[in-house]
Amino acid sequence: MRVTNRIVAALLAAAIAAVGVIAIVEMVNAALDESYSIIDWPSAVGAMTRNAWSDTGPTVLGAVLSAVGVVLLLLGLRRGRVSWFVVRPSSAGTATFASRSGISRSLRDAATDVDGVTHATVRVRRRTAKVKVDLRPRTAADAPTQVHHEVSERLASFDLATPPKVKLKTSRPASGDGNVVPEPTASPVAPQTPPAATPPAAPTGTGSATAENFGTSTGSGRTSSYPVGLDLTKPDTANDREEQK
Repeated sequence: MRVTNRIVAALLAAAIAAVGVIAIVEMVNAALDESYSIIDWPSAVGAMTRNAWSDTGPTVLGAVLSAVGVVLLLLGLRRGRVSWFVVRPSSAGTATFASRSGISRSLRDAATDVDGVTHATVRVRRRTAKVKVDLRPRTAADAPTQVHHEVSERLASFDLATPPKVKLKTSRPASGDGNVVPEPTASPVAPQTPPAATPPAAPTGTGSATAENFGTSTGSGRTSSYPVGLDLTKPDTANDREEQK
């Protein structure tokens, strides 16, 4: 029985039980010549005597009750989900059944055994067995055919009297490289330029050191060029005068 049918049956049974209890209480009160206790039925009887079957109230009430009856009839005639499948008997006088949950697990295992299938969902009903599988991105093109063949072979192995029809639905990532990590691309490297040569700093010192190293004299504001370095062969007249003194 379906869950919907169980809920409707429970509500309908509760309503009938409540009406029965109320009717018993009201009949006891009427037998004791007492007034009503739960429902004001004398007023309801007076209202019904004043109305005819052709009036709007009774017509609407009759239509509502008819619709509720049709709904309950359809729910009762609707066949629920099958829990057991009949297996062809191997010998006379025997009856064998296979559970729906067991068949679903077996078909799911058969689907996941195919290379490239990552997940499978199976729903077995009275006439159809819906199989939904998830495939890897780089799976062979004939993988759905292999899955359908394996599931059909597994279902045929149960030898059911009325086997359901296999319906397969596959899904895979939109991109073929969905699970492949892309290689990092090398960023362009700007060419390195050599640092510009800086001129040597001018040495700091006295004017005589500058004159000896660079051949310039700053004694009287005039400049004269001399060869770089010291000429030891040239006599020093200043020293000679000091020695004479």
